[in-house]
Amino acid sequence: MTLLTTGTLLTITPISGYTGPLLQPYSARGLTQQWEVISSGGGSGSWTRRDVNGSLRSVADTRFRKIKSVISCKDGVTPSLDDAWIGVICEVGCAFEFNYVTGGVPQHPVVSGSTRFEGSVTFYRPLLTMMVTNIKAGFQEWAAHYDWTVDLEEI
Repeated sequence: MTLLTTGTLLTITPISGYTGPLLQPYSARGLTQQWEVISSGGGSGSWTRRDVNGSLRSVADTRFRKIKSVISCKDGVTPSLDDAWIGVICEVGCAFEFNYVTGGVPQHPVVSGSTRFEGSVTFYRPLLTMMVTNIKAGFQEWAAHYDWTVDLEEI
């Protein structure tokens, strides 16, 4: 089971370009982690095309089945962003869950200890190798809240 030393299921472990832990206690409680599939870079609808008969077809290359994620939070302590830069590669133990029919195979590496079962469905938290693509942070003085956002893309 995951030890919640930071008050969250999320783990971010920098692999390159950073020397310390990113999440400090009281820096990530109640965070929001959103995810979506990456776009092909060609704009809206670039993964699909209509054929000569007007039928919608997928033109997606399976090598581009990658995830991007936005993690945001407002808490009492700032995460360690002093040496966090765009381009840092991290191993992200996601807070959200994916699932598959029990007996199948997960499509992503699994956070150790995160697998659980409900009926014929297996739930797990994905463990993704991602690159930081954007960082935003702020501070509300009177409320004494740090708000921060980190954007990541699977490499």
